[in-house]
Amino acid sequence: LVKMTVRGAPTVANCYPRSVSYEGNWRAREIMERVFVVTEADWRGFGPLPGSGLHLRPQFAPFDAEVQFDLRVPPAPEPAGCRCGEVLRGVMEPVDCPLFGSACTPESPVGPCMVSSEGSCAAYYELAAAP
Repeated sequence: LVKMTVRGAPTVANCYPRSVSYEGNWRAREIMERVFVVTEADWRGFGPLPGSGLHLRPQFAPFDAEVQFDLRVPPAPEPAGCRCGEVLRGVMEPVDCPLFGSACTPESPVGPCMVSSEGSCAAYYELAAAP
């Protein structure tokens, strides 16, 4: 950033390859593969996706809250009128949701996309409100 500023030539620069190899961190990958197994995961707006989640291997059951507390997490239904799933899939823009900016705001979120500043609807809302 300093070099770009001094040159007066801002640009987009990907510095990631300077720190990380294509193969990644072999030690971290080894630990991940030893502890977790790849599994299906349920994603809001997308449903279940094969190979998109991680689950602790059976030998780590003593550390698995699902096993230790017999937890079953039910699917999280979309709140009535919320179109977050469609926004996340790129089928519609946040402003096309009938709740956006009226019933659903960062101060009073209805759906998960408006809950945090990183949510797609909340970010869109902040940009729309910016002068």
